[in-house]
Amino acid sequence: MFNRIRIWFESEKDAVPLSIVFLTSPLSPLSTLHKLKRLGLYSYLPEPSQLLDHLPDSFSSKMRETLRVAILSHKSGSREVINQKLSEVMSRTETELEIADYNISQLYQFISVFTTLVPSIIASVLFFMNLKNGVITIISAALFSVMAGFLGLTVFPGELRLPSPPKRYLALFLIVAPLYFIFNFELKLLLLISLASLIPSFLSWIFLSNKMKILREARELVRKANTTTFNLFKALEIEDPDFLLARRWFGIARAATTSLYLLALHGGGRLSDSLNLLESYYSRYLNALDRIRSKTRVMMFYSVIEALVIAGIYAILVYTLLFFANLPRYYSEAYTGAFYIPSTIELEFLKKSLDLVLTLNAFGLSIATSTSREGNPLYFTLYLPVIGFAMWIGYTMAFLYAPQLFGG
Repeated sequence: MFNRIRIWFESEKDAVPLSIVFLTSPLSPLSTLHKLKRLGLYSYLPEPSQLLDHLPDSFSSKMRETLRVAILSHKSGSREVINQKLSEVMSRTETELEIADYNISQLYQFISVFTTLVPSIIASVLFFMNLKNGVITIISAALFSVMAGFLGLTVFPGELRLPSPPKRYLALFLIVAPLYFIFNFELKLLLLISLASLIPSFLSWIFLSNKMKILREARELVRKANTTTFNLFKALEIEDPDFLLARRWFGIARAATTSLYLLALHGGGRLSDSLNLLESYYSRYLNALDRIRSKTRVMMFYSVIEALVIAGIYAILVYTLLFFANLPRYYSEAYTGAFYIPSTIELEFLKKSLDLVLTLNAFGLSIATSTSREGNPLYFTLYLPVIGFAMWIGYTMAFLYAPQLFGG
């Protein structure tokens, strides 16, 4: 089952890049696929002869349509079929790209507001009625915020999804466990997690910068190739043709460099048209990625503001409950009437619960940001330090300021 899921995601990610290779290749689609598999690319795809007999149902609908068109072109013996059909597929995909940034921003706002801010407002009522129910509510909402963060994967274009940073970066979080039992201060889990994520954040940023550089490098190669009509390898100023097939290329960048490799080897009368088509499609996709990341950069800033506000709300609520809990009984009853005021022991439990809640909220907002900007939740380490520290600062500053609200 897990293998089918892996293949589905892999095929969804590769469908559009493979369509670009088919459209620009001087070879027929199935001959192109045969060549790609001999080069060690798209190894999970069946051999062309097997595709003629059966199209696997474990592939995404996009990949199935791409392969179905390739088979149809092979059977008809006409390249016009694949040019027309895949052009229609690419047109639909471009329309999806145009609305993707809107869908992502809307989903991001939903996740950030309804899984973090709204529960904190609800908690401000429940804490004065039944502390236990209030704690259960905010912990449940915090857990949901983490799961909801992955919803960005459903709307982020698969072909633009950036490769995952090395998972070994996450090993640095293991240091939190022993330190948690050594230190004793408020919101220690949130602060320790934020501190532990600093190095993974820096390493992930370097990794991401390198991947974005590779995407732009591939665009420069396509532009260079489009300036010549004969020796592509000479125009690209590369000595080893296998450079275009290196493992460093990924996604649409791999589609671009693989197409250049095939065009350089097999050329053909359509060389100029193929290069123009390749540059056009590649530029559109890279521009779409830049547009999504630019728009969500603003949303990321809002997340930091929201983190400050959420933590501040909880801090003021805790101080308010502490204020009434420490009043003499007759004053407390006069002020609160029928409202429920927890004991100091219950409030200590609330503080520890809030440490967990704010930590989960920081993870939820970080995952939502990474799935919306990079299409990959493993980049959450990029944003966790900023959001985590914002929550810790918001809580600490609000708790220090809270006495002013009571004339203290």
